[in-house]
Amino acid sequence: MTLPLKLKYIAALLALVFALSLASCGAQSPVEREFFCMDTLCVLKVYGNSGAADGCEALLTELSRAIDPYSDGAASVFNKTGESDSPDLAGLYALSDEIRKKTDGAFSPALGSVIKLWEAARDTGVLPTGNELENALGAANGRVFSENGILKKENAGTLLDFGAVGKGYAADRAAEYLKENGVASALVSFTSTVAAIGTKPGNEKWRVAVRSPDGKGNAGYIDLEDGQFLSVSGDYERKYSIGGVDYCHILDPETGHPVKNGVRSVVVIGGSGAETDALSTAVFVMGVEKGSEYCEKNGITAIIMTDEGMTFCGGAEKTFVKP
Repeated sequence: MTLPLKLKYIAALLALVFALSLASCGAQSPVEREFFCMDTLCVLKVYGNSGAADGCEALLTELSRAIDPYSDGAASVFNKTGESDSPDLAGLYALSDEIRKKTDGAFSPALGSVIKLWEAARDTGVLPTGNELENALGAANGRVFSENGILKKENAGTLLDFGAVGKGYAADRAAEYLKENGVASALVSFTSTVAAIGTKPGNEKWRVAVRSPDGKGNAGYIDLEDGQFLSVSGDYERKYSIGGVDYCHILDPETGHPVKNGVRSVVVIGGSGAETDALSTAVFVMGVEKGSEYCEKNGITAIIMTDEGMTFCGGAEKTFVKP
């Protein structure tokens, strides 16, 4: 099947961010599915169960609609009306809010008002004013709570946006679904988050190549164990271009400004896709010194990349293979 132009572009982007190094598997070939999901290209490589691959695609497509604030699903309804009875949305928000607390606010699932402001600035070419940022941050810090199974908000301007955690959460759900349906070997990729199930046929680990932030080839490789997730947050693909200046698309939840601390990319490896996804963003916001200290203190396996080199945290150097 021929992919639409947008998917072809994202497929090329995927190849730049992650090169999935799949060794020869003899006569056995994976069932492969490629589809647009979570605002990116999702790639499923499933060994031994085509029905599970189809079911997983359906699950992820529906989940994407539910938590994408730009669709007509639960997140969009919540942002417009202030209420939602979606279990997916409530569960993802609760998980995200826990990570927000654990990172002292370096990650936030409610930055939609601030993101909207910078998207408008990108379109108009005019930077947000201090007053606009203050108002947007006030909305982002508004209380979101659950009451009798209904997710609600106190500030009408509070907008949920799961762009920094949604792919990881979807990877969790995909891995859970595939295992429940008897799949013992699979790889799930959402461009910036990858989930490994079992090993490749031949008992080989899933090897993922991580792009160098300078765009010159790969920084190295990570061999993923069964049940591991890998997430990357970087400043080298998406940007806000305003008045001829490029600004990082990762925003600091405290200031509302694009992050500018010398970090180019953060890789986090762990046992939860939602956590690795959100933590890669949080550590990026924290910067090298604070981020590496946070990772070491909390046992987080991470690599923080700058133009000067790489900082390994939580034993990440043991999983890293040089190119």
